[in-house]
Amino acid sequence: MPDVSQTITVYPTALEIAKGYDGPLRGAPEPRVILAAYWVERRDVRLLGREVYRFDTRGPFPKTETPRSSPGIAVGLTTRVPGCFVFLGIAVEEDSGRGVQTLYAGLEDARNVQLWCPSSASPTPNGLVGYASGDQKASTPAQVELMFASDHAAQLAEGDDWVGSVAWALPAKGAAHAEFRLPFGSAKAPNQWTAFVTVARR
Repeated sequence: MPDVSQTITVYPTALEIAKGYDGPLRGAPEPRVILAAYWVERRDVRLLGREVYRFDTRGPFPKTETPRSSPGIAVGLTTRVPGCFVFLGIAVEEDSGRGVQTLYAGLEDARNVQLWCPSSASPTPNGLVGYASGDQKASTPAQVELMFASDHAAQLAEGDDWVGSVAWALPAKGAAHAEFRLPFGSAKAPNQWTAFVTVARR
């Protein structure tokens, strides 16, 4: 099978804040979006890159903000085996910053990442390999529950406020430029955000 070589870049362009909350008397929320890109190939999975994006915001809401200057995730990849990209997005309202650090660190070991779709008929935690090959895989960002080994990601966000997590997968070959909406939180949650993310290939 011939080599498939490409460079893939992932970056957010905006964060739409439908509802924003930082607790009583605590001012405006401080949104943080963590993105991670993985490559899954047969039974192997590896982290390609991760980045934290910070947004400055002031009410009233709803409103849309752009990220502070920060590089996208860019990586070159060559493979002989058909595989797919899996992307994770995590949204956190930052207070102490400890939760952001812990979640960012947890993305490093790809084999410890487990996720499942709560709306699935059989919501069972899956590793990234299982997610990429199973019926919970989504081609557009969908909300998921997320764990690192046996620890739920929402609990690891202690010190900051958990908002939500999403995942989606793309094949090795695809459109040169695609834009995605990442839904975080819900209509009943104190924070409801949507991140706009671009995936570019060349």
